[in-house]
Amino acid sequence: MKTLVSQLKALFVLFAIACVAERAHATGSPTLEVYFDQYGAVASLSSPDGATLASHTPYITVSGGKDWYFGGHFGHVEVYMWNPGLAQYDFKAGFDASNVARVWERTSPSTGAGGNALTLNFNGTGDGCNGTINDMDVSNTGDIYMGGSFTSGGGYAYFQYLACYRTASGGWAHNGMFASDQAISDIHFDANGLLEVHAYNLATVYGASYSGDTTSHNFSVNGTTHIVYWHDVNTSFNTFNSGGTLTGSGWWTTSP
Repeated sequence: MKTLVSQLKALFVLFAIACVAERAHATGSPTLEVYFDQYGAVASLSSPDGATLASHTPYITVSGGKDWYFGGHFGHVEVYMWNPGLAQYDFKAGFDASNVARVWERTSPSTGAGGNALTLNFNGTGDGCNGTINDMDVSNTGDIYMGGSFTSGGGYAYFQYLACYRTASGGWAHNGMFASDQAISDIHFDANGLLEVHAYNLATVYGASYSGDTTSHNFSVNGTTHIVYWHDVNTSFNTFNSGGTLTGSGWWTTSP
């Protein structure tokens, strides 16, 4: 009997090891753990294996603080919520995601939490970004702009180092601009509502260069500050006429 018990214990250990190995193989990169308190606020963030978050803005809240968007370097997300009755965190959801994810909590009408990778399509396809997100910010219409070391976002190969996910429209949307030659380190909206983009030695971005410009081309960045500004961010998504000609987009400038 003891031999049988020992064999069963050994099999259980092997099964557990296999499950961990399979999870590591499936995700291929670190796990982000998000812990909500009983009131629906993020209580803590952690990682057992080295996940990192965007340096300046690790997460963004939309939908009245009920939806949380996280960016950084991770391949799997686990969501927990505090259970005051048991005085412990309960596991709520786990899913794979490529460096950006939506996590949600609902304390009313029922207590719960979950999340998903950003796979919803709005012209774009695919999940997340194929490299680290260094920084992100959100417009007043809920469009999340991301900068980092990725060369594709939402399946768009031309979302190089800059990407946008439209929370209101439900998906990735190309807006005619990207950084041509440098991974983006800082991205945020300034006091005038312009999207300010910066990277060490950033020299060139891509997109329109003035209001009414209907072409996309390389645009030279200020060689001293390495900062550039994207205008008209709330209506900057490319529009085309019936013949397929670009008729409107945002534009770059080297000063606010």
